[in-house]
Amino acid sequence: MTELDDALISLSETVLDAEEPRDLAITLISLQKFRANLNMLIDQVHQRLANLMKKPEMDLGEGIGFIRRSRDVRSTWNHHELLREVVDQHKEVNEETGELYVNGFELANALEDLVAFSYWRKTRLREAKIDFSEYVTEVYGQPRIRFLSKEGS
Repeated sequence: MTELDDALISLSETVLDAEEPRDLAITLISLQKFRANLNMLIDQVHQRLANLMKKPEMDLGEGIGFIRRSRDVRSTWNHHELLREVVDQHKEVNEETGELYVNGFELANALEDLVAFSYWRKTRLREAKIDFSEYVTEVYGQPRIRFLSKEGS
C-alpha cells in the first residue's frame, strides 16, 4: 500500500462515521471538488508521462509494464442533417402529379437499419398514446445527491 492508499482508508473511516446529514453533505461537496481536481491531475500526469516516454512501451520491472496509446477519436454527429439526407434518399416523385412524397414504411425500415436507438422519449410516447410498459425494463441506480445553490446563502 502507498501513502495515498493509507490516507484514503483513514479518510473513509472518518467520513463514514459522521452522523449528521449536514456534515456528510459538506464532506461530499469537498470530495466532489477533490475528485474534479484529481481527474485534472491524472490527465496532466498521463500527458507528462507520454511526453517523457522515449518509446511506446516501457518496462517497470517485475513483470509490470505500460504502453503509450492515444485516445480514440470521438465523432460528433449532425443528426438533423443526416436524417434529412436519409429522408431525401427516400423521396419519390408521383409521375402523375409531380408531387414529392415519402413512403413512410420504407423510411421506417431504412431508419431501423441505419440508426441504433439508445433511448426513447417517454413523454412523447405518452402523448402519442403509446403504452411502452411492455418494452421497457427499469433498472434503478445507486442514490446520488445533487447540490442546489441557494441564492443569498
